Amino acid sequence: MDRFFSTDTKFYAAWSLLADLVIINLLMVIASFPVVTAGAATRAGAVVVREMVREEGSRPARTFLRALLRNWLSPSLWWLVTLVLGSGIAYEFYVISRATWARPAWYSQPA
Repeated sequence: MDRFFSTDTKFYAAWSLLADLVIINLLMVIASFPVVTAGAATRAGAVVVREMVREEGSRPARTFLRALLRNWLSPSLWWLVTLVLGSGIAYEFYVISRATWARPAWYSQPA
């Protein structure tokens, strides 16, 4: 049973990876609470996962914070542009769905 929970087994490696991913997810959620920083948080999470895949680092929280603070302006600006465009598209769909003038005069609601 001691070999099963040893740090050299695949079982331990899988649970360690899962724990690291949960930590990254929690950090991304916390960093995304101000909607403005959601783009930077997503990029920082991608940087950490990329380093995990390349097996370059083993400290996800420190790497996440370093990536978030090092490069936050560009992803945040792109996120704001995406947010504005998405809001505009959602508003257009709302206006179109509420338009009653778009129905022809002969159209009537079924009783």
